[in-house]
Amino acid sequence: MLTFSIICVTYNASKNIQSFLISLKQQVCRDFELIVVDGASSDDTVEKIRQYEFPDLSIIVEKDQGIYDAMNKGISIAQGEWLIFMGADDTFADSQVLQKIKKIIEE
Repeated sequence: MLTFSIICVTYNASKNIQSFLISLKQQVCRDFELIVVDGASSDDTVEKIRQYEFPDLSIIVEKDQGIYDAMNKGISIAQGEWLIFMGADDTFADSQVLQKIKKIIEE
């Protein structure tokens, strides 16, 4: 089982999503899935996400009833033990964040 499900809710986030994706790609700990719930963006948000080729990537692209509805869609398919919600313009503080959390969880 995966340790983390990282859920990112997006809508027309093309200008902001890249820093989040780079931050996630740099994580030393690879024990996560990325779930992106996009509210049917009219820009190239989804294409940018697919370019990063995360091994455990799920993308839901459809209209939603708002941010919490989108988050619940992500939760409904999450397979990780722990859920992490991040915005399209959020980043991890450094490349060790998930590794540090995993170590604490396992203690």
